[in-house]
Amino acid sequence: MPSIPLLFPLLLAAGCGGKASDSGGPIAADTAPPVGDTGGDTGGDTGSDTGGGTPCEEQSWYADRDGDGFGDPAEGTSACERPEGSVGNDRDCDDADPSRWPGADELCDGADDDCDAAIDEGLDTSDWWPDEDGDGFGDAEGEPVQDCREPPRSADNPWDCDDADAAASPAFVDSAAAGAGDGRQASPYSSLSYALSRGATCLVLRPGSYGPIAIEEGAIRITGEGADTTRIAGDGSNSTGACVAVLGDASLTLQGVTLSACSGYEVEYTTNNCSAYYDRCVNNEGGGLYSDSTGAISLRDVDIVDNVLPYGVYTEGREQVYRYGYGGAIYQEAGSLSLEDVTIRGNAAIYGGIMMLSDMEAAMVRLRAVENDGYIGGIYTSNTELDISASVLASNSVGYGVLYQYYGSTSIRHSTFAGNGAPSSYPAADLRITDVALEVSDSILSFNQDYGLYDSYGTAAVDYTDLYGAGLADSYGVLPDGTGQLSEDPRFVRFSDDGVDNDDLRLDPSSPCVDAGSPDHSDLDGSPADLGAYGGPDGDWTP
Repeated sequence: MPSIPLLFPLLLAAGCGGKASDSGGPIAADTAPPVGDTGGDTGGDTGSDTGGGTPCEEQSWYADRDGDGFGDPAEGTSACERPEGSVGNDRDCDDADPSRWPGADELCDGADDDCDAAIDEGLDTSDWWPDEDGDGFGDAEGEPVQDCREPPRSADNPWDCDDADAAASPAFVDSAAAGAGDGRQASPYSSLSYALSRGATCLVLRPGSYGPIAIEEGAIRITGEGADTTRIAGDGSNSTGACVAVLGDASLTLQGVTLSACSGYEVEYTTNNCSAYYDRCVNNEGGGLYSDSTGAISLRDVDIVDNVLPYGVYTEGREQVYRYGYGGAIYQEAGSLSLEDVTIRGNAAIYGGIMMLSDMEAAMVRLRAVENDGYIGGIYTSNTELDISASVLASNSVGYGVLYQYYGSTSIRHSTFAGNGAPSSYPAADLRITDVALEVSDSILSFNQDYGLYDSYGTAAVDYTDLYGAGLADSYGVLPDGTGQLSEDPRFVRFSDDGVDNDDLRLDPSSPCVDAGSPDHSDLDGSPADLGAYGGPDGDWTP
């Protein structure tokens, strides 16, 4: 029959996988439904057949143009089968770069290589200082940034005293240099004293050891390459002098050095009938630093260690010399003093085993004063405006007070006093004041021999402070009840009597001093302020 040849191709087409459309026509092969859809839709193909076939389970697919196996979250689609050039995850942070994917090695390239939303994390970094004049020397007054690579217009050192003038370069000094030198980086001076005598005011000390110096005029900046490698030191004898003496109206900025083994600036005197009994009577003042200058003194990243000032009668040649020590690490009697990240350790003097200050202003942040000795006072001051913050004063053996102050005013914030005592038969206290206006807040006074605070004819405000094993004594002073005071074991991470190198005066997480500070400020992580040296805005430093 004529109709048979026409019907057979239609049956053949149906047997080959085509299906009738809703309008009765065939579906072309390139628009066939996904595998498993055997037909039977009553309308358009929605992926849910009403016939007897297996339903299609769609899933999300994401474009992977760079072929690294991770998809672009911005380009996704749904399908039953994986479209070509796509993957089943959306974890790529840069689908145009096959080297950037989750778990990749982080490179120093200013990009997020491992897709964790952080850039160049976990890499070794260096400090970089601004270098606006492009002379290779960074601004000594600039703030460094940490980066794994050199940022534009920066240098890896803070040696430039004038970053607006490329012709102004520091003078270099190297104790290992052969010959006197002329101060250029290629021909450094071999002596610090000689460099100063040549008129150098901006100096860089290469690692090594240098003899004591005296600065009599000008504004001097001396930058060492690190307190662990660069020293200004004496020979330990009684007549070594101060490691650094600043006189007249000179000023000094000192950074990155250690001051050690000096005996203090010599000041001869004839009072108290001393000269009737001895050939010479000498005050040794300021082992590491002596200053009678009206100028400003600034120390940063400096260690002042093992300066022991003599006391008693000494036979020196044919002379009988009576010596008395004032200010083991520092003696200053005018001007201003700034200490930042300074360690004072192992110094000794009769008066002011740590330092002696008078008629001046002083500010100290992240000071670490430990294991210093003195019969009368650690920080001994008179007529001084003193500000101490984020500091540790621990394991000192000093009579009367770690801070022993006459007249003036003192503010102590976020500081830790721990384990301080006194020589035999001498009274001890963390703070002993006479006619002083004292404010203490957010601090810890603990594990001390006698008193935390002894107040005589002064006024003291002690708030948000833990006084543990450190009582208060009042001799005609004013000791109002403070806000937020504690009297509990601060629970340091580690504190013992076997030396400060084994101590860690940060707070254990269980400490009652955690989050116990003033509500007026917070720790760097935004949480309520902790008490002690490692809480508050300046508390991010290494013990």
